[in-house]
Amino acid sequence: MMALHWDRFRDFALGHGVRWSRMARFMRTRISQAAAAIPLIGYALLWSQKLSEYLALQVSLGGGYFTITTRLLCLYFGAHFLAAAWVVYLWWCPRVIKRTPALEDYLFQEQQSHNSVEYSRICAIMEAKLQRAAEPPHASSWLSSTPITLSAEITGATVREALKNRNEPGRRGIILQCYFLFNEGRHFVALIAAHALVAAGLALLAIPSVEVFSLVLWQVLLPKLGLR
Repeated sequence: MMALHWDRFRDFALGHGVRWSRMARFMRTRISQAAAAIPLIGYALLWSQKLSEYLALQVSLGGGYFTITTRLLCLYFGAHFLAAAWVVYLWWCPRVIKRTPALEDYLFQEQQSHNSVEYSRICAIMEAKLQRAAEPPHASSWLSSTPITLSAEITGATVREALKNRNEPGRRGIILQCYFLFNEGRHFVALIAAHALVAAGLALLAIPSVEVFSLVLWQVLLPKLGLR
């Protein structure tokens, strides 16, 4: 029963965008590099009482909801969560997705490279996956042993046919697509952990920004517009 619920949760998460390719694209953005500010924020925390004397904005806007120290703590721990997400990503994200997050780019690069050794390795992996799907307890079910990222796009029969005729035109693209989609759902626990860490980190980083925006809106803009 627990295994059934876990499989449903996995399929639900993967079907709603929790994938390594999305994490890889996020890790290429500047916001994901906020962990580099950890030492600077740490020093700011040590001097937070001194900083509050020089930041007139807090006083002019009525003090705000949080103290300077609280805001810096949000930034500090938010950056730590993102740093932890980086560690999980670097350790567990499949190399193929880490190198090329977009399926279209991956297919184009592999089709152009003509790397027969790599292609043979990929075929061997997918053949092993098919063999595992045919053994108990999966009872020859492609769906029960394959991430929904792959099973929702390509049937087991299609993969089997492509592997059987792997050197025919058009078969290479199918096998490469299978391999990429299969990796989207690998190391699922690490994938969930990385997304959770990113969500927590971004939420903490957003708290000071949202607070300042609400103060400016409520105590500066709205009075000037005569709406308060």
